Amino acid sequence: MGGDSSMMWDASLIHTNSVNYQTLLSKNFLPHLAKFKRRKAIFMQDNASCHRAVSTLKWFEDQKLKVMKWPPYSPDLNPMENLWAILPKWFMLGTGSFPMLKSSRRCWKNIPQTTMTNLVDSIPQRIYKLIEKRALVQAINC
Repeated sequence: MGGDSSMMWDASLIHTNSVNYQTLLSKNFLPHLAKFKRRKAIFMQDNASCHRAVSTLKWFEDQKLKVMKWPPYSPDLNPMENLWAILPKWFMLGTGSFPMLKSSRRCWKNIPQTTMTNLVDSIPQRIYKLIEKRALVQAINC
């Protein structure tokens, strides 16, 4: 079983482990996926311990869902990491301190759609830069 960690789901902070994460996926993700009538989806998640737990990976296998292999410590390739960095700024606006979690949904909704679109649209350029860096490192190491 994966260790405990904190995660955001619908901008509500919860304490979770691999069992809770799998339950959350069963109750929330699978019904949503069924609406699209696609079983060939590739699921993207970070490397939180509850995400990479053996039981969680088996859960995905049992559901016949492919999980994208994700390099550790790669926030530059994950637009959600940028959103998590933006979200606390919304919490801090006008308060000077971190407010109650009730306001988290309001804060989430206040992030402009253009911000989210720009983050997603920036992924090809980020990948290109990563490939360039890797080629440079390989050239230096030769």
